[in-house]
Amino acid sequence: MRHAALACAYAAAALVLIVRARSQRPRPPPVRSAEKDRKSTCAFADRVAQCAIEAFDRLCAAAGVEYRQTVCAAIIAVDRRAGGATFSVVALGVGTKFLRAAQISADGGAGRVVRDCHAEVLARRAFKRFLCAELRRCVESGGGGLLEPPSDSGGRFGVADGVTFHLYSSSQPCGNASVRRWAKSGAGAVHAELADTELPPTPHARLLAPAHARKQGMLALSVKREPRDGGGSENGAEDGGGDDAVVCASGTSALASGEGVVLSCSDKIARWNALGAQGALLAHFLPPLYLASVTVGRRFARAHCERALCCRLQDFAPATIAAMPPGYGVRHPPMLGTALKLDRAAISTAGGAGSHADFSEARCLCWAAGDAAPEVLDGATGEAVGGAASRVCSARLRADFRALCAAARAARLAPASLPEAEEDATTKRDLEDAEYRTARELLHSRGCFAEWGRRTCVAVGQ
Repeated sequence: MRHAALACAYAAAALVLIVRARSQRPRPPPVRSAEKDRKSTCAFADRVAQCAIEAFDRLCAAAGVEYRQTVCAAIIAVDRRAGGATFSVVALGVGTKFLRAAQISADGGAGRVVRDCHAEVLARRAFKRFLCAELRRCVESGGGGLLEPPSDSGGRFGVADGVTFHLYSSSQPCGNASVRRWAKSGAGAVHAELADTELPPTPHARLLAPAHARKQGMLALSVKREPRDGGGSENGAEDGGGDDAVVCASGTSALASGEGVVLSCSDKIARWNALGAQGALLAHFLPPLYLASVTVGRRFARAHCERALCCRLQDFAPATIAAMPPGYGVRHPPMLGTALKLDRAAISTAGGAGSHADFSEARCLCWAAGDAAPEVLDGATGEAVGGAASRVCSARLRADFRALCAAARAARLAPASLPEAEEDATTKRDLEDAEYRTARELLHSRGCFAEWGRRTCVAVGQ
């Protein structure tokens, strides 16, 4: 009995020593995945994302840039002409920075700096660079690529039958799409039965906007809020409180706030879905070029994407606007979520460090298919690292457009809508396609864009 009691005592003492020793060991810092696990809408979304992420990894390595956390966006061409489908990245942007009003004003309208280095905007700028180069190649070789020459003298070029363009963003776009009100959040239906070449049927229901929701900003535009402490913006929790408050996503503010002059990415993508992604200059050469789908990674919520990126412009259509130029009108592309993660790392949560994404990296990346190497931009200045003008700044894109016009005239393939000579176009507005300009003015005269259209702001035209 006594021996048994001693054995129990020894065992208890040993257990105390073990527990004490373990408690004195340094504990590993708490960590979490940089991105939460999530489900995919369909295999097509994952294929688009995989294509973009592989390009991101390759281009970052080529540029010698390693991102801890960031946002990547890309435009992917899907070519079905040879049976099946080939996926290729034609434009890519990486970044989370934008310029302050004072910096934009200092540019004096020269277009030498890139005002907005958010990933989606850089990807679209790179896409315009790609289209311009592809049109130039088409002029000089007569076709054979993703674009085709016009069938009639003075007509527009076109996208080859079977070719479509798709947008990928590694995170829910900033602005309206990141406001999680007025609808249930969630990724929506999963279409596991579809092959990775098939898009799901995702019709958008007509958006209903009650008066109280409109008052809260359900359809409103927003600007990227200028940092007050030198930090950057990020897509976090929404701002706004009571039922009557105007709600804006973290990092953005209402148009009338005076806290920024650069439209949110949600608003810009909505414009692309209304006017096309080709822009005002290339509209001379191409009909409105609309995105065939939008795939989002972290924080994807289908209902909020639909509302923000197209459905709040649902009445911008020929059926309701008799003066709409041919081919223009809002499109409602499928909104898809992907399970594939851009950031596969783990981050420390010690001291609350991992409670929000850290988008402090100022270096941004931009690349268009055909570029020998990606360009690294300083998002704090809007210039290429080293101080040169970026190849996707407005001034360089205008120069590329003028060179395209000269080549098209020499080949007798110039669209009839072009000014007869570059000297006739002394401003960017003079260079713009008239039908695109009419459609834009219609967009800016009604709905959520009406306030933007009334404002005199240095950011108009981005």
